Amino acid sequence: MQGSKQVAVIGAGVAGLATAKVFLSQGHAVTVFERGDTLGGVWSPARRYPGLRLQTKRQSYAYSDFPMPDHYPEFPTSEQVYDYLVAYAKHFGVVDCIRTKCEVTNIVARTNGPGWQIRVRDNTEPGPKPETVHDFDFVVICNGVFATPSIPEFLGRDEFCASGGVVLHSSQVIGTKALEGRDVVVVGFGKSALDIAEAALLCARSSTIVCRRVPWKVPHRVWGRANIKHFILSRFAELWLAHPDMRGELRSRAVARRYVTG
Repeated sequence: MQGSKQVAVIGAGVAGLATAKVFLSQGHAVTVFERGDTLGGVWSPARRYPGLRLQTKRQSYAYSDFPMPDHYPEFPTSEQVYDYLVAYAKHFGVVDCIRTKCEVTNIVARTNGPGWQIRVRDNTEPGPKPETVHDFDFVVICNGVFATPSIPEFLGRDEFCASGGVVLHSSQVIGTKALEGRDVVVVGFGKSALDIAEAALLCARSSTIVCRRVPWKVPHRVWGRANIKHFILSRFAELWLAHPDMRGELRSRAVARRYVTG
Protein backbone atom coordinates (compact mmCIF):
# COMPACT_ATOMS: atom_id res chain seq x y z
CA MET A 1 0.00 0.00 0.00
CA GLN A 2 1.33 3.39 -0.95
CA GLY A 3 0.13 6.56 0.74
CA SER A 4 -2.36 6.86 3.56
CA LYS A 5 -5.48 4.73 3.20
CA GLN A 6 -8.86 4.74 4.89
CA VAL A 7 -9.18 1.47 6.79
CA ALA A 8 -12.23 0.09 8.58
CA VAL A 9 -11.80 -2.60 11.24
CA ILE A 10 -14.93 -4.45 12.35
CA GLY A 11 -14.66 -5.58 15.94
CA ALA A 12 -12.62 -4.28 18.88
CA GLY A 13 -11.55 -7.58 20.39
CA VAL A 14 -8.01 -8.95 20.63
CA ALA A 15 -7.59 -9.26 16.84
CA GLY A 16 -9.31 -5.98 16.02
CA LEU A 17 -7.14 -3.98 18.39
CA ALA A 18 -3.93 -5.48 17.03
CA THR A 19 -5.06 -4.92 13.43
CA ALA A 20 -5.90 -1.28 14.11
CA LYS A 21 -2.57 -0.74 15.86
CA VAL A 22 -0.60 -2.11 12.89
CA PHE A 23 -2.41 0.08 10.34
CA LEU A 24 -2.01 3.14 12.55
CA SER A 25 1.72 2.49 12.86
CA GLN A 26 1.97 2.60 9.07
CA GLY A 27 0.31 6.01 8.87
CA HIS A 28 -3.16 4.97 7.75
CA ALA A 29 -6.47 6.43 8.94
CA VAL A 30 -8.34 3.78 10.94
CA THR A 31 -11.92 3.51 12.17
CA VAL A 32 -12.89 0.58 14.41
CA PHE A 33 -16.59 -0.28 14.53
CA GLU A 34 -17.62 -2.18 17.65
CA ARG A 35 -21.17 -3.45 18.13
CA GLY A 36 -20.83 -3.63 21.92
CA ASP A 37 -20.55 -0.77 24.38
CA THR A 38 -16.83 -1.24 24.99
CA LEU A 39 -13.74 -2.85 23.54
CA GLY A 40 -12.50 -6.30 24.56
CA GLY A 41 -14.61 -8.78 22.61
CA VAL A 42 -15.05 -11.94 24.71
CA TRP A 43 -13.25 -10.15 27.56
CA SER A 44 -15.62 -7.18 27.74
CA PRO A 45 -17.51 -6.84 31.04
CA ALA A 46 -20.85 -7.48 29.35
CA ARG A 47 -19.79 -10.96 28.21
CA ARG A 48 -17.63 -12.49 30.92
CA TYR A 49 -19.10 -15.16 33.16
CA PRO A 50 -18.16 -15.76 36.83
CA GLY A 51 -14.75 -17.37 37.25
CA LEU A 52 -13.55 -16.57 33.73
CA ARG A 53 -9.76 -16.40 33.44
CA LEU A 54 -6.99 -17.31 31.02
CA GLN A 55 -6.17 -20.98 30.62
CA THR A 56 -2.76 -20.19 29.11
CA LYS A 57 -0.01 -18.30 30.90
CA ARG A 58 -0.04 -14.54 30.51
CA GLN A 59 3.23 -14.44 28.55
CA SER A 60 1.69 -16.60 25.82
CA TYR A 61 -1.52 -14.56 25.51
CA ALA A 62 0.00 -11.08 25.61
CA TYR A 63 0.84 -9.01 22.54
CA SER A 64 4.51 -9.38 21.61
CA ASP A 65 5.15 -5.64 21.86
CA PHE A 66 3.11 -4.98 25.01
CA PRO A 67 3.61 -7.54 27.81
CA MET A 68 1.12 -7.98 30.60
CA PRO A 69 2.09 -6.41 33.96
CA ASP A 70 4.54 -8.40 36.07
CA HIS A 71 2.19 -8.33 39.04
CA TYR A 72 -0.46 -10.29 37.11
CA PRO A 73 -0.77 -13.96 38.13
CA GLU A 74 0.30 -16.66 35.71
CA PHE A 75 -3.34 -17.13 34.67
CA PRO A 76 -4.94 -13.66 34.84
CA THR A 77 -8.63 -13.11 35.57
CA SER A 78 -11.02 -11.75 32.96
CA GLU A 79 -11.00 -8.38 34.69
CA GLN A 80 -7.22 -8.21 34.42
CA VAL A 81 -7.25 -9.21 30.75
CA TYR A 82 -9.83 -6.52 30.01
CA ASP A 83 -7.76 -3.88 31.82
CA TYR A 84 -4.73 -5.02 29.85
CA LEU A 85 -6.57 -4.62 26.52
CA VAL A 86 -7.72 -1.13 27.51
CA ALA A 87 -4.14 -0.20 28.38
CA TYR A 88 -2.93 -1.57 25.02
CA ALA A 89 -5.54 0.44 23.10
CA LYS A 90 -4.64 3.63 24.96
CA HIS A 91 -0.88 3.11 24.62
CA PHE A 92 -1.00 2.76 20.83
CA GLY A 93 -3.74 5.33 20.20
CA VAL A 94 -6.30 2.76 19.10
CA VAL A 95 -8.88 3.82 21.68
CA ASP A 96 -9.39 7.13 19.86
CA CYS A 97 -10.38 5.26 16.68
CA ILE A 98 -13.07 3.06 18.21
CA ARG A 99 -16.75 3.76 17.64
CA THR A 100 -18.71 1.68 20.13
CA LYS A 101 -22.37 0.68 19.77
CA CYS A 102 -21.96 0.88 15.99
CA GLU A 103 -23.10 -2.18 14.09
CA VAL A 104 -21.95 -2.81 10.51
CA THR A 105 -24.96 -4.15 8.61
CA ASN A 106 -23.64 -4.42 5.06
CA ILE A 107 -20.43 -4.31 3.02
CA VAL A 108 -20.38 -3.88 -0.75
CA ALA A 109 -17.69 -3.08 -3.31
CA ARG A 110 -17.66 0.53 -4.48
CA THR A 111 -18.97 1.03 -7.99
CA ASN A 112 -16.93 4.14 -8.74
CA GLY A 113 -13.50 2.65 -8.06
CA PRO A 114 -11.60 0.26 -5.81
CA GLY A 115 -12.55 -0.02 -2.18
CA TRP A 116 -15.60 -0.75 -0.11
CA GLN A 117 -18.79 0.89 1.05
CA ILE A 118 -20.19 -0.10 4.42
CA ARG A 119 -23.48 0.66 6.12
CA VAL A 120 -23.42 1.34 9.85
CA ARG A 121 -26.25 1.46 12.38
CA ASP A 122 -25.46 3.78 15.30
CA ASN A 123 -26.98 2.37 18.51
CA THR A 124 -25.57 4.94 20.92
CA GLU A 125 -29.05 6.32 21.53
CA PRO A 126 -32.30 4.37 22.09
CA GLY A 127 -34.86 4.09 19.35
CA PRO A 128 -34.63 3.42 15.60
CA LYS A 129 -31.76 5.12 13.84
CA PRO A 130 -31.07 5.54 10.12
CA GLU A 131 -28.03 3.76 8.76
CA THR A 132 -25.11 5.79 7.49
CA VAL A 133 -22.85 4.93 4.57
CA HIS A 134 -19.04 5.18 4.69
CA ASP A 135 -16.33 4.64 2.07
CA PHE A 136 -13.08 2.83 2.85
CA ASP A 137 -10.11 1.61 0.88
CA PHE A 138 -9.80 -1.52 2.98
CA VAL A 139 -12.08 -3.38 5.41
CA VAL A 140 -10.76 -5.92 7.91
CA ILE A 141 -13.34 -8.17 9.59
CA CYS A 142 -12.34 -9.05 13.16
CA ASN A 143 -15.71 -9.89 14.71
CA GLY A 144 -14.52 -13.33 15.88
CA VAL A 145 -16.18 -16.72 15.79
CA PHE A 146 -18.03 -16.24 19.09
CA ALA A 147 -19.85 -13.00 18.27
CA THR A 148 -23.32 -14.57 18.20
CA PRO A 149 -24.44 -16.96 20.98
CA SER A 150 -25.44 -20.38 19.64
CA ILE A 151 -28.37 -21.88 21.56
CA PRO A 152 -29.84 -25.02 19.93
CA GLU A 153 -33.56 -25.59 19.81
CA PHE A 154 -34.86 -28.52 21.83
CA LEU A 155 -38.25 -30.13 22.37
CA GLY A 156 -40.19 -28.67 25.29
CA ARG A 157 -38.19 -25.47 25.59
CA ASP A 158 -41.26 -23.22 25.41
CA GLU A 159 -42.99 -25.18 28.18
CA PHE A 160 -39.79 -25.13 30.24
CA CYS A 161 -39.48 -21.35 30.00
CA ALA A 162 -43.22 -20.84 30.62
CA SER A 163 -42.92 -22.71 33.92
CA GLY A 164 -40.10 -20.47 35.12
CA GLY A 165 -37.07 -22.11 33.57
CA VAL A 166 -34.29 -20.01 32.06
CA VAL A 167 -32.06 -20.89 29.09
CA LEU A 168 -28.81 -18.92 28.84
CA HIS A 169 -25.69 -18.99 26.73
CA SER A 170 -22.41 -18.88 28.64
CA SER A 171 -21.78 -15.32 27.40
CA GLN A 172 -25.10 -14.29 28.99
CA VAL A 173 -24.20 -15.55 32.48
CA ILE A 174 -22.78 -12.25 33.69
CA GLY A 175 -23.26 -13.02 37.41
CA THR A 176 -24.51 -15.78 39.68
CA LYS A 177 -27.79 -14.11 40.66
CA ALA A 178 -29.71 -15.93 37.91
CA LEU A 179 -28.41 -19.25 39.28
CA GLU A 180 -29.30 -18.75 42.94
CA GLY A 181 -31.53 -21.45 44.40
CA ARG A 182 -32.02 -23.20 41.05
CA ASP A 183 -31.18 -26.60 39.65
CA VAL A 184 -28.54 -25.72 37.07
CA VAL A 185 -27.73 -27.93 34.08
CA VAL A 186 -24.64 -27.02 32.06
CA VAL A 187 -24.48 -28.50 28.56
CA GLY A 188 -20.95 -29.26 27.38
CA PHE A 189 -17.56 -30.08 28.86
CA GLY A 190 -15.40 -27.22 27.62
CA LYS A 191 -13.65 -24.66 29.78
CA SER A 192 -16.61 -22.29 30.03
CA ALA A 193 -18.90 -25.19 30.97
CA LEU A 194 -16.66 -26.29 33.83
CA ASP A 195 -16.15 -22.71 35.05
CA ILE A 196 -19.90 -22.03 35.17
CA ALA A 197 -20.71 -25.38 36.76
CA GLU A 198 -18.14 -24.63 39.47
CA ALA A 199 -19.55 -21.14 40.04
CA ALA A 200 -23.05 -22.59 40.33
CA LEU A 201 -21.92 -24.88 43.16
CA LEU A 202 -21.66 -21.86 45.45
CA CYS A 203 -25.20 -20.59 44.99
CA ALA A 204 -27.41 -23.04 43.09
CA ARG A 205 -29.50 -25.83 44.61
CA SER A 206 -27.71 -28.28 42.35
CA SER A 207 -25.20 -28.18 39.50
CA THR A 208 -25.12 -30.88 36.81
CA ILE A 209 -23.02 -31.24 33.66
CA VAL A 210 -24.50 -32.97 30.60
CA CYS A 211 -22.09 -33.79 27.75
CA ARG A 212 -21.54 -36.28 24.95
CA ARG A 213 -18.10 -37.36 26.13
CA VAL A 214 -15.65 -36.55 28.89
CA PRO A 215 -12.21 -35.82 27.40
CA TRP A 216 -9.15 -35.60 29.61
CA LYS A 217 -8.45 -32.11 30.89
CA VAL A 218 -4.85 -30.94 30.97
CA PRO A 219 -3.92 -29.89 34.55
CA HIS A 220 -1.84 -26.82 35.29
CA ARG A 221 0.77 -29.07 36.89
CA VAL A 222 1.65 -32.70 36.22
CA TRP A 223 1.68 -34.76 39.44
CA GLY A 224 1.22 -31.45 41.24
CA ARG A 225 4.77 -30.33 40.45
CA ALA A 226 5.88 -29.88 36.80
CA ASN A 227 4.18 -26.90 35.11
CA ILE A 228 2.27 -28.07 32.05
CA LYS A 229 3.69 -25.17 30.03
CA HIS A 230 6.96 -27.08 29.73
CA PHE A 231 5.09 -29.82 27.86
CA ILE A 232 2.48 -28.04 25.70
CA LEU A 233 4.43 -24.81 25.00
CA SER A 234 7.60 -26.52 23.78
CA ARG A 235 8.77 -28.90 21.05
CA PHE A 236 7.63 -31.72 23.33
CA ALA A 237 4.06 -30.92 22.22
CA GLU A 238 4.82 -32.50 18.83
CA LEU A 239 4.41 -35.90 20.50
CA TRP A 240 0.72 -35.12 21.03
CA LEU A 241 -0.11 -34.61 17.35
CA ALA A 242 0.42 -36.98 14.46
CA HIS A 243 2.41 -35.57 11.55
CA PRO A 244 3.67 -37.06 8.24
CA ASP A 245 7.17 -37.83 9.55
CA MET A 246 5.96 -39.60 12.67
CA ARG A 247 6.24 -43.38 12.49
CA GLY A 248 5.50 -46.49 14.50
CA GLU A 249 4.06 -46.53 17.99
CA LEU A 250 4.39 -42.77 18.48
CA ARG A 251 2.10 -42.10 15.51
CA SER A 252 -0.41 -44.73 16.66
CA ARG A 253 -0.62 -43.16 20.10
CA ALA A 254 -0.92 -39.63 18.68
CA VAL A 255 -3.77 -40.68 16.40
CA ALA A 256 -5.49 -42.45 19.30
CA ARG A 257 -5.22 -39.34 21.49
CA ARG A 258 -6.67 -37.17 18.73
CA TYR A 259 -9.64 -39.56 18.37
CA VAL A 260 -10.32 -39.66 22.11
CA THR A 261 -10.06 -35.90 22.69
CA GLY A 262 -11.78 -34.90 19.42
